[in-house]
Amino acid sequence: MSGSNITLLGSGSITATFPTSSATIAGKDVVNTFTANQYFPNHPPVLSRGGTIINADGISTNDAYAIWRAPFPCSASAMYALRVGGSSTSVNLYKNTAATLLSASYLAVSGTSDFQKFNSVSPLSASFAIGDELWLAISGSGASPTQIAIQCDFVMG
Repeated sequence: MSGSNITLLGSGSITATFPTSSATIAGKDVVNTFTANQYFPNHPPVLSRGGTIINADGISTNDAYAIWRAPFPCSASAMYALRVGGSSTSVNLYKNTAATLLSASYLAVSGTSDFQKFNSVSPLSASFAIGDELWLAISGSGASPTQIAIQCDFVMG
C-alpha cells in the first residue's frame, strides 16, 4: 500500500498504521479523514526563541530580561549570542530564577558580527514545563555594549 489515496474494493476492512497515529477504515462508502503531526525520530522538532536588548547609552551589567514563556514542554539544547559595541560582555540564560542558570558559568561574547554558538555550554539541557520562563542575564561589561542578542534552541517534547 502506498500513495496518498487508498481505494478499497469489495467488502472487508483494513487497518492502516502510521508511525505516530493510526486509523481504521471499514465498511462501504466510509470516509475517514484525520490529521497527524509527523515527526522524524532522528530529527525532533526544534524551536528557537530569543531577544535583543538595545540601549544607545550602553547596556548595564548585572541586568536580567524576560525573553519567553514556554507554551508547551520542551528542553533547551543550544545557545547563541551576539554583541554590538562594548567589550568583555558575558551572558547566560536561566529558567524562572537566577538560581537556575542554563550554563554552569557566564559565557563571554567575543563576536560582534555573527551569532556565536556556545558549544561548551553545560549542562544546557534544562527541561521547561508549560509556563516556565526564559531569562537573559548580562554580566561584566567592560565598555557597555549597545546591543546584545541571545537565542536559545529548544527541542519540543
